[in-house]
Amino acid sequence: MALREYRTLAEARASVKAFVLEVYNRKRPHSALGYLTPEAFSESLLKGGGSPD
Repeated sequence: MALREYRTLAEARASVKAFVLEVYNRKRPHSALGYLTPEAFSESLLKGGGSPD
């Protein structure tokens, strides 16, 4: 996340929420996905790999 000033608390909250939903949750490994990123997990499924148990 880039350092920037926000005019309001609501603007800051919206920016953080967008970052979490669009960047953080998509790029970090998830234990429920066998410690793969959602992108890597999707690729694994498309290539015929099974889902983690």
